Amino acid sequence: MDFSDLSVTLKSGTETIPAVILNYGLFVNTAIDFVIVAFALFLLIRGINRLSRKQEAPPPAPPTKDCPECAMAIPTKAKRCGYCNAIQQ
Repeated sequence: MDFSDLSVTLKSGTETIPAVILNYGLFVNTAIDFVIVAFALFLLIRGINRLSRKQEAPPPAPPTKDCPECAMAIPTKAKRCGYCNAIQQ
């Protein structure tokens, strides 16, 4: 449908002064076009998001490691074992 011919005459014109007309039909056409395009983009993006799979996050690094000398659990960032004082690599 074409609404571009819709208008309201606010003040009728005379021989020397033109009529004051509010053309709201063009605004209605533009608003309808915008809603159609926005809805189409919404459906497109929604479809793309459904197709893309969420990648699994890698498992977190363990907060501790075992000392090779005494087999006790020590923090991962430790440079020496707190139990046997062995130097960690």
